[in-house]
Amino acid sequence: DVAAEGETFAFKLTVTDNDVENSTDTVIVNVIDDDDAEPNYPPTAVAEVEPGESVVDEGQTNVTLIGSNSTDPDTGDSVSSYVWKQISGPGVVLYGTGSERSFTAPNVKKNEQLVFRLTVLDVDGLRSTDMATVTVNWINSGPTADAGADQTVDEGIMVQLDGTGSNDSDDGILSYNWTQVGGTAVELLNGDSKKAIFTAPDVTDEDTLVFLLTVTDNSGVDDYDNVHVSVEADNTSPVADAGPDQVVAFGQAGVTLDGFASSDPDGVIVSYIWEQVGEESVTLYDGTTGNPYFTAPAADVLDPSEAFMSLTFKLTVKDDDGQESVDTVVVNVTDDPGATVPIADAGPLQTVSAGAEVTLDGSNSYDPELNAQIQILKNSFSYFLIDGLDQDGDENPGNIVGIARGDEANSDLVYRENNMENIDGNYSVFFYNWADEDMVLVDLANNWWGTIVDEQIVDLIYDIEFDSTLPEAVYQPAEAVEVGEAGSSLSYPPMAKAGEDQTADPDDTVTLNCPDVYDPDQVLAYHWEQTGGIEVVLDNADAAETTFIVPALPDEDEEVDIEDLKTLEFLLTVTDPHGFFDTDEVVVTITETNAEDNGDDGHSSSGCFISTVGRY
Repeated sequence: DVAAEGETFAFKLTVTDNDVENSTDTVIVNVIDDDDAEPNYPPTAVAEVEPGESVVDEGQTNVTLIGSNSTDPDTGDSVSSYVWKQISGPGVVLYGTGSERSFTAPNVKKNEQLVFRLTVLDVDGLRSTDMATVTVNWINSGPTADAGADQTVDEGIMVQLDGTGSNDSDDGILSYNWTQVGGTAVELLNGDSKKAIFTAPDVTDEDTLVFLLTVTDNSGVDDYDNVHVSVEADNTSPVADAGPDQVVAFGQAGVTLDGFASSDPDGVIVSYIWEQVGEESVTLYDGTTGNPYFTAPAADVLDPSEAFMSLTFKLTVKDDDGQESVDTVVVNVTDDPGATVPIADAGPLQTVSAGAEVTLDGSNSYDPELNAQIQILKNSFSYFLIDGLDQDGDENPGNIVGIARGDEANSDLVYRENNMENIDGNYSVFFYNWADEDMVLVDLANNWWGTIVDEQIVDLIYDIEFDSTLPEAVYQPAEAVEVGEAGSSLSYPPMAKAGEDQTADPDDTVTLNCPDVYDPDQVLAYHWEQTGGIEVVLDNADAAETTFIVPALPDEDEEVDIEDLKTLEFLLTVTDPHGFFDTDEVVVTITETNAEDNGDDGHSSSGCFISTVGRY
């Protein structure tokens, strides 16, 4: 029961799901007194949006909510108050009084709906509600790329490019990508992350590297920024070159030294200083120029036990940055000025760590007037096709024996009493690089070339396709020769022998051994491995001799090909201390001894042997 003016009740409903998430709604119940001759009826709320403003862009101002079309059915009565409240969506501030409110659409990261509830009351306090919805469209503002500040670095250092200053105010950055667009090319690491790195290249002068950063937001919109990295060159020391060593005659005047081949990769040579090193001195003229000169000492200054003297001169050059470099030259004074100077080779430039043991190698030095004496005697050479390729499929030559080292090297070669095998495997013997054909001895007699046909032997010895330069192919066709103890001064691969093929019964113990491995360098390692048949366990597989137990063959009703399983295949690999290796195969065949073959009782039916001895 209510009074004549009626009464309003509001009820809030809360619903909760299985994840304990909840939602609420409110309903209004207006109770009127129908016993009254003129009962008070509740008003009707009408919540609307200004026409054309139901869908707006983010940031739009003066979006208007209208409640003026709300009514009250009672004569002489009217809506006494309007209450607007936002109930969902990003929050906004409502401005205004009476039936209208306005607001500015918020910035959003996706399209959003704003829901507003209008509550109207009549003079007696009865209420009514209605909802109005405004859709706010998200406008992607795009990312902002920031490739970081420009840098100046020295060559050879690690450089980091930093794009962490990039940002996106709404949907966030999806990806980063660095590319080089200018300067000496470098290898970029982590080019798809915020920070990329690279090593500054070596440069002869300052060089500017330009990198482009591309950032992409989650809507696929890109932005770009460049960064410049200036790489400054370190001053490189000059390279002193005192010229080639010389041979001059005793008392020869006007012996000239030449330092003009000295250079500076990033500047100029500004001074030359020559000085003599050693006890025997001469008068050096123009010692601060590139071409000083002197007169060689007379022969009477020599000790009677000596045939020549060597004068050493040191050249120091300085560049325009004050860096220095030193080189020496040797002038040999003899009574034979036409003699050939030996060639010194101190080995390649080395970079080492502090405390490391360093080896200086001058073994490549040589005298062009002297020939190396190389003998390759009583060896067996064979060629095996790789990866199953046949002769036509393998374009590489087989064993190559190449003698001579360096453009000016000479070698006397004796290549006798050797066996060449597998001629059809594209085998060849290749010799090259003799400086003077008249000075070289090449003896290819009494080898077994795998054939006695002259044309084939010539093709084996040298091939025009490989540009061999034998002075003369002197050879002697021979029958196969037995290789005895090797007399070679060079290393070559060992020769593996895995023994004869065998047969064995199931449960037998089989021994595989390497009866004869020929290698003057001695075998370093043995290795047996099974390559086919029923798997067995090899005992001491890394020794010269290995054993295993022969497995039983499966029953025929097991639907397997017993014939294939009878053959056990093994591969022996022998390796010498130089890393050369050779392989050989051996096969063990399992004897099939099934009960079915031996009679119905399952016992052996091999019987016995009876021997009779006749009397005469």
